[in-house]
Amino acid sequence: MKICMVISSLTSGGAERVMSLMANYWAERGRDVTILTLDDGSTAPFYLLHENISWTPLNLLKPSSNPIAGLMNNWRRIRKVRDELRSLAPDVIVSFMDQVNVVTIWAARGLNAPVIVSERIDPRSASISNFWKMIRDFSYRFCHALVVQTQNAKAYFDRMIPCGIYVIPNPLTPRFLTEGASSPRVREMKIAAVGRLETQKGFDFLLEAFASVAEKHPDWNLVIVGEGSLRTELEARRDRLLLRGRAEFAGRDADPLDLYMTSSIFALSSRYEGFPNALCEAMACGCAAVSFDAPSGPGDIIEHGVNGLLITSGDVKALAEAMERLMSDAPLRERLGAEARRSMRRLHPDIIMQRWDELLACAAPAE
Repeated sequence: MKICMVISSLTSGGAERVMSLMANYWAERGRDVTILTLDDGSTAPFYLLHENISWTPLNLLKPSSNPIAGLMNNWRRIRKVRDELRSLAPDVIVSFMDQVNVVTIWAARGLNAPVIVSERIDPRSASISNFWKMIRDFSYRFCHALVVQTQNAKAYFDRMIPCGIYVIPNPLTPRFLTEGASSPRVREMKIAAVGRLETQKGFDFLLEAFASVAEKHPDWNLVIVGEGSLRTELEARRDRLLLRGRAEFAGRDADPLDLYMTSSIFALSSRYEGFPNALCEAMACGCAAVSFDAPSGPGDIIEHGVNGLLITSGDVKALAEAMERLMSDAPLRERLGAEARRSMRRLHPDIIMQRWDELLACAAPAE
């Protein structure tokens, strides 16, 4: 089977990690896999790709100065992606992320290859314009199948999308399940957080929460891994909260396994999510997790009081109280971390990718 996968870029985001993992899984099993990206290819893929995967950057991310230019740019993207798809003649096309999905659906019209699109963020909270939401919701009527990560996301599309809608959570990289369960490490008095330094991830909330308990727990530190446009602003906020030396911005990390294995707590403070990979990775490594019940994802991953603590979304005071509860109670951290490890086994790639394989087999049955 020839599989063509389409995404904006292969940088360090969660969607990019999942697409890379899926592509590697299929390539290792003899599938013919090509990844098309809309960027110019000047930045190499952040995650390692199997040697048999073909990667073709299309240099289609030219910014639009106004709505008319935006329409022209998207028409150009559709034509270029269509030319590539016609040349590749794949058996099935898998596209990630809303605006790329729209381009891919229209590029593939009439090419006799089923298109499976995947939403990677909560559709109610996605930071796209109302115009793009209207275009997205209309365009999804013409795909073969829509994949979402949570029941909450499925409920949004159920009322408007006639195609099949499938709930398939993200797979975990196997190392987090194997080494996370077996490698003994010393847990430090450290709270870890991972994500892009953007508004969505709510690190302003996390800094405020940590600041309110830091003085009471002088041996604890906060480490935030990731990069983004708000780094300078967040560092200034940290300094205003007198957290310099206690809260570190550690930059990107292609392999945060060691961070998870040496941290005692993982905190997720996002305003909204899709299916947070970092939370799952940390839990697989035995971190005691505390998370906002952000739309959507955390509520599908954490059972409050069983494998983590789930806090009302946006409630900084409650987040601080939950963090302090964990900081003060080592047996609780150990119990939640152990159950977190067990609960993440359901995200093993062999389990998740079997569901993707079944979907591909229905979309493009072998002759």
